[in-house]
Amino acid sequence: MKSSVTVVLAVVLVILAGVTAAGPYLTMRQIEKAINERDAVRLENYVDFPALRTSLKEQLRASMVKELAAEDDPFAMFGMALASALIDGMADAVLTPNGLMALISGVELEEVEMTDVSSRKVDLLRNSRWTVDSLSSVSLWVKADSDESRFVLQRYGLKWKLKNIIFPM
Repeated sequence: MKSSVTVVLAVVLVILAGVTAAGPYLTMRQIEKAINERDAVRLENYVDFPALRTSLKEQLRASMVKELAAEDDPFAMFGMALASALIDGMADAVLTPNGLMALISGVELEEVEMTDVSSRKVDLLRNSRWTVDSLSSVSLWVKADSDESRFVLQRYGLKWKLKNIIFPM
């Protein structure tokens, strides 16, 4: 009796580990499917948009500070404060399900809702590699031309969501 309980427990743990390990791949496949089918509702289920907006704002600000630090302009700080407000508004407006679909598929935001753009299929897993950042974080590195973008997925319980996209700047 005791050995059968041990076997059942071991099988359950192996299944749980398999589901957890396959989660990031399955999540990225669902994101691809949502983008290719222009399904904003499905995409919203697999992306943590508040975290994605925050990280993109931080990336843009860091890039801006790096560029302005190299300039010897007394108005650079004023420009940086102005640009920071612009970045916040832009990220909030663009990083919506439709905006993310446009960004990843490389089409104009207005074209996302049109049905004739379905010929432009997204394949995020082609030319990509995976890295495990921690037990609850995995990165997909997608190569496009000579640059590589990093899609960071975070585990929330047994579910995985896209939390961050790090673009080469």
